[in-house]
Amino acid sequence: MVVAMAITGCGPATAPSMTPLRMQSAAERERDRAECEAYARGRAPSRLEPLREMLLVQGLGVAIGSVVGGIAVGARRGQLQGSVGPNATTDLLIIGSAAALGLVVGTLVGLVRAEGTRQEGTDIFAKVFADCMMERGYR
Repeated sequence: MVVAMAITGCGPATAPSMTPLRMQSAAERERDRAECEAYARGRAPSRLEPLREMLLVQGLGVAIGSVVGGIAVGARRGQLQGSVGPNATTDLLIIGSAAALGLVVGTLVGLVRAEGTRQEGTDIFAKVFADCMMERGYR
């Protein structure tokens, strides 16, 4: 949960400060800002996109770790097929450890990718907002 909050941010993306070039009234400046913020939010990726990215990579890491663990168990036994026997507990520990390692690696890779996605979304929001405001006579 803490990771999800860190990735998605605690608050909404903030719009950059813009200076009016014409004699826009306070009400007009407020309306323009609100309309451009809404427009930019509609064009930028969802704030949940980084979280989705991270969870996807975590799941992939667990799956790959489980497969690698299964292959390690098969190699340890000299075969590539599952069987239940006296070493079943050890086999499960090997698979579980590999899956846990996959989760850790997937989380680290997911965090890096999620941060990139979050930053990209912030950049898109800022650019779209600035373009909208410039069209209305701000810089």
